[in-house]
Amino acid sequence: MEKAIETTTKTGAVHLALPLALVLGFTVSLVGLAWFSDHYVSSQPGAQMTALMVAIGIGLHNFSEGLAIGQSAATGAISLAVVLLIGFALHNITEGFGIAAPLTNTQTSTRRLAGLGLIAGGPTFLGTIVGESWTSPVASVLFLALAGGALIYVIQELFAIDHSAVTRSALFSSVAAGFLIGFTTELAVHLSMTA
Repeated sequence: MEKAIETTTKTGAVHLALPLALVLGFTVSLVGLAWFSDHYVSSQPGAQMTALMVAIGIGLHNFSEGLAIGQSAATGAISLAVVLLIGFALHNITEGFGIAAPLTNTQTSTRRLAGLGLIAGGPTFLGTIVGESWTSPVASVLFLALAGGALIYVIQELFAIDHSAVTRSALFSSVAAGFLIGFTTELAVHLSMTA
């Protein structure tokens, strides 16, 4: 009986911790990125700093992708880890457009572009290492919530760019295509897991 009460208490604590991790992660990433931008980035040139903030936001998002790959490998689901790796690699290619978009009318060195790519993509590798060596449902929710807040921040940054050379229909068609590609990738991963 004592063991059943202890198990119920642990389960209740985890169920309480999950929504708290969701709210905390979402708030920290969304407000944290905005605060960082307001206090440390606003004094720098617009396009370069927008690209940097987009890369940081995508990096937060990519860390959670790495966790998913690592946790799949840690639980022995190697085929799932491979599917996730391929799916994330395919959709991460398109993230480069979001980083480069603010820089289209500026001269940017290859070294700076490589650095932005490392900021955005490097966390995938780090997340894979962490996820493979340590798993936690609460940590997973926390990092997925961080990713969600970061994505909303990135979308807002990209909408704030001067789009005078692009029609609204072309802009929103591109956004819709991005969501469709993301949904298709997620559906493919889900179908491969259930097969």
